[in-house]
Amino acid sequence: MDEEPEHFAKYLSVTARDTRWGIYATTVGFSMLRSALHYPVEPSAHPPKYLFRWEMGRIFDEYALVYITRGEGSFKTEGDRSYKIGPGSLIMLFPEVWHWYAPDRDSGWDEYWVGFKGDFPARLVEEGFFSPETPVLDIGLHDSVLGLYKDIIDCARYEHLGFQQILASHIMHLLGRLSSISLRQDAVTLEDRIMERAKFLLADNVAEELDIGWLSRSLGVGYSRFRTMFKKHTGLSPYQYFLDLKIARAKELLELGQYSVKEVSHMLSFDDPYYFSHLFKKRTGIPPSKWN
Repeated sequence: MDEEPEHFAKYLSVTARDTRWGIYATTVGFSMLRSALHYPVEPSAHPPKYLFRWEMGRIFDEYALVYITRGEGSFKTEGDRSYKIGPGSLIMLFPEVWHWYAPDRDSGWDEYWVGFKGDFPARLVEEGFFSPETPVLDIGLHDSVLGLYKDIIDCARYEHLGFQQILASHIMHLLGRLSSISLRQDAVTLEDRIMERAKFLLADNVAEELDIGWLSRSLGVGYSRFRTMFKKHTGLSPYQYFLDLKIARAKELLELGQYSVKEVSHMLSFDDPYYFSHLFKKRTGIPPSKWN
């Protein structure tokens, strides 16, 4: 029996004020599928324009950035162009450009997406920073990119007053990050790529307990060499870096105002809420009960 996919999708409210800002979000979400037997997930939850004749492809009236972090699949677009998609692929969708994509049946995939409109992204395309001629960017796995998607999803969940302007800043940051990564790809060494993947895996598993042996094996690097490389690149041991990620995530969860300290402790796999509270105060100077 297939595992129930983890899935979140939201289609966002937009005001006239938001459109004047120059960029605004239309949809955000993620799906984690272990197989592609039922793709897209929960079709009835999506507005018709996002699913219309899905098997034949779609045409949007907006932009979207789709980041694949696990699994493989295919992407097709105008001009009978096809692309193989894998971990670290970033698909950029453009207004009025036909496209189709889906994960492979056996592998499924993990995808994060954000859709958006506005004069600002249109100007970036006009100036040649992004183009429908290069809709797939093989940027690799980056914790910074994953973190931006998670920030976007967290911001969109509750639609607090002014949320569209915060989303706009995240999307602009994401576009800038993509441009920067593309420019420096040729100068990146193998060790750099290993460290980027290590940081990505730590960020992607921030809610779990750390197994450094599993991490080094996943990267194809010996345990001792991995620890040395990691400290050289970050100035921290993998464990200390991971704790910093957990505390940063705890701050975000507490700021949402939806969870108690005990719930946040449990969500981040701390066995003892008192240890979590002690660690949080030690690293921030403020007890988690007072953080908002």
